[in-house]
Amino acid sequence: MDMSIEGIFRKNGNIRRSKELAELVDKNPGKTGMFVDENPIQLAALFKKYLRELPDSLLTFKLQKYWLKVQEVKDMAQRVRIMHLICCLLPNAHRDVVEVLFYFLNWTSTFAHMEDNTGSKMDIHNLSTVITPNVLYEKKKDSVPTMPTAESSEEFFLGIEAVDVLIREYSLFAHVPSKILSVLGRLDYNALGESTSIEILAKIDAVFKDLGGSVKEEEELTVPHVEMPKAAATRQPSTSSPVPNTVIPSSNVNYEQSGIKQVHLSN
Repeated sequence: MDMSIEGIFRKNGNIRRSKELAELVDKNPGKTGMFVDENPIQLAALFKKYLRELPDSLLTFKLQKYWLKVQEVKDMAQRVRIMHLICCLLPNAHRDVVEVLFYFLNWTSTFAHMEDNTGSKMDIHNLSTVITPNVLYEKKKDSVPTMPTAESSEEFFLGIEAVDVLIREYSLFAHVPSKILSVLGRLDYNALGESTSIEILAKIDAVFKDLGGSVKEEEELTVPHVEMPKAAATRQPSTSSPVPNTVIPSSNVNYEQSGIKQVHLSN
């Protein structure tokens, strides 16, 4: 497939054909070779349609305000560290797709400028601009369209910044942060049981102190205040051990429950 075609992921392709292809995939999710005769623009449009129509956005509705708020952190290294932590809060199925998607988009950006002044013209910033509305957006309360406001416009551009970083630093976000990994490796999951969040944090603090410092001394991050989503605040640690240092797609992930389908595509 020619990834250097100009406007890939920006151009919409044939809307009716995208609908037909989506229905074909839904009826035959395991079939391969069905896209052999489709052009790159059409396939890119179909891919955006798939992402846009997930029951929950790829970066999730619950974490949407986190992705936006952290873009206000001026220090880029600190911003990336916080975004790394947010990635760890994503559901497994979403995290697996995020890892593959942003690797793919980073690779796609390498075709932006080719020899003889050709290429897709879709560098990382341009890809972020067209992908963001399909992966990071607020849950719609109703189907009634509303006029854009200054706040919504600002959120749109903050979202683009977030996706831009996710594409640029894709390899970093595929790993569990090293400091969190060292803490998780020393925690006794069985002893945590039905502990409250406060009790779990106290145990984590004890591990930090045992390692020679405290939580406050460990490169304290100044995170913009935003209300913690209930699901993230009450999440219990996994009972599995040891903890891997990379995010690896798992065969026991419930993709159907998350709304993410496993589709095998062929060129």
